[in-house]
Amino acid sequence: MRLGQVTRHLGALLLTVFLVSVATFFAMRMVPGDPARLIAGQDVPPEVVEAIRVQWGLDRPLYVQFGKFLQGLPSGSLGTSYRTKSPVWDEVKPRLLPTFLLTVTGMGLSLVFGLGAGLLSAIRRGTWFDTFIAVLSTLGISLPVFWVGILLMMLFAARLRWLPSGGFGDWRYLILPSFTLGLGFFASISRMTRSAVLEVLQDDFIRTAKAKGVPHLRVLFKHALRNALLPIVTISGLEFGRLLGGAVITESVFAWPGMGRLMVDSVKFRDYPTVQACVIVLAASIALSTFFSDLLNLSIDPRLRKG
Repeated sequence: MRLGQVTRHLGALLLTVFLVSVATFFAMRMVPGDPARLIAGQDVPPEVVEAIRVQWGLDRPLYVQFGKFLQGLPSGSLGTSYRTKSPVWDEVKPRLLPTFLLTVTGMGLSLVFGLGAGLLSAIRRGTWFDTFIAVLSTLGISLPVFWVGILLMMLFAARLRWLPSGGFGDWRYLILPSFTLGLGFFASISRMTRSAVLEVLQDDFIRTAKAKGVPHLRVLFKHALRNALLPIVTISGLEFGRLLGGAVITESVFAWPGMGRLMVDSVKFRDYPTVQACVIVLAASIALSTFFSDLLNLSIDPRLRKG
């Protein structure tokens, strides 16, 4: 990738994050509810609520609040939390590792098992295994995340008592939420791998390799799977963003102390600065994952570098 291409990609990334930040700023202020009243409490006189509104600048016109928000973006100043009275970054920073740990683990497990299941389904097309993976993939895409999480907690935590039902701790606490989060991605990646491998296996160069006596496993992994990776890498970059978004529900179900749970609590409290900071971090992470998936595609297929 040339320097100009990298610059354009990074410019698009920054523009995307900026537009998402602006949209979040105005969307939060359209949500019913007065942050000053939530901070003060329900039984507080109106003059106290008005004093809190003045203290946090909520009495100023919307364009003034927006200008202050824009001034803080270049320096990374994301404001002060209405709930904790501390800088927003101090609230977000401890939640980054749990969220990315959950997302990367769920995505890694889904990639390993999804690629393997899709590859075996393509090799054993029309067998009972292919049908089983098709049914499992359909269920993985169809079932709601929160419902799967509750079922897993009822079975493995409440009934069998093999795993903890929620919270943050050693590796055992990671199993249920990462499996819940990655189930949908497993379904997508297994079906995508099956379709891509079946399509590549019909190409002329595969028949040529087989005619030359190239070992079957080498044909499968070096030629078929490598050429089928392009759509898989692309969808993986997009699915990383979906998993980050899905972490909001998963973290709430399993009481996982990540950004998703922080964002849900902040929306309930109308904590505008914290919600905006969480959305900015998530949007930047999604844009970066798409950027790196493009770079990985270029390394896999040299033909794309000439485009």
